[in-house]
Amino acid sequence: MDDCEDDSPSDTLYLKLRTEIRQLILQGSISEATSLLEAQLPRVLDPDRPSVQPLHVSLNLDIQAFVELLRTPASPDVAMDVADDIRTASTSTSTSVPALTQDELDRLRLAAVRRLHARIVAAASPPHTREWTLVGSMIAYKYPPRDAPADMRGYFAQARRAALAAQVDAAILCALGHGVTD
Repeated sequence: MDDCEDDSPSDTLYLKLRTEIRQLILQGSISEATSLLEAQLPRVLDPDRPSVQPLHVSLNLDIQAFVELLRTPASPDVAMDVADDIRTASTSTSTSVPALTQDELDRLRLAAVRRLHARIVAAASPPHTREWTLVGSMIAYKYPPRDAPADMRGYFAQARRAALAAQVDAAILCALGHGVTD
């Protein structure tokens, strides 16, 4: 049985969008990719619509966004994902990217860990709860990609971004009416 819905959209209309979302994820711009999904293909992450486990995909995007925030060092050249998170948190419409001190970045990370923890607890997803135990503890390290134990540093690998990009692409294809096989 196919859980995907067929809205008969033109595949070519969505090819550019799928490619852009994939590139954003591969670059680590998870917040931007999620915003694009929510704006252009909201049914992909809508738990009330058929898709490839929308809650699972959404939580994986949020976990990776947190990982990307941990990857970001404090500096004048702050990554765009951090700026997106700051704008989201403050609802500011400013397009300037502020330089963050270590204290500011730590406060941003603490706010993100609290939001994500609450979301994972509310989802009551045992696999995500187990994963969150490991990922959430990375906040204890000054710069997790370098300082965290080896089993945690795997979350910063490009292969994780690629796997997430493939998962999101499968969910998009499903939402567009294409069957997805395991």
